[in-house]
Amino acid sequence: MIHLADKALKDLGIKHPKIGVAGLNPHAGEGGLFGNEELKEIIPAIKQAKKENITVDGPVPPDTIFSKVIGGQYDIG
Repeated sequence: MIHLADKALKDLGIKHPKIGVAGLNPHAGEGGLFGNEELKEIIPAIKQAKKENITVDGPVPPDTIFSKVIGGQYDIG
């Protein structure tokens, strides 16, 4: 999904998209305290995307990511 978001934003004319990835669990899992999807799936995907020079941040707590998008920190979240 990170690659899809990056491509879509570039297709829309955003040369250097900033992508925020929401965590699945409350508080983005709190390091495994509230589930391990962030540790097993989300964080490795973010690390791989960064290696591919995609500007991506996360996992961001789900209850705050949209305000960060509205505030301009990310182009998509």
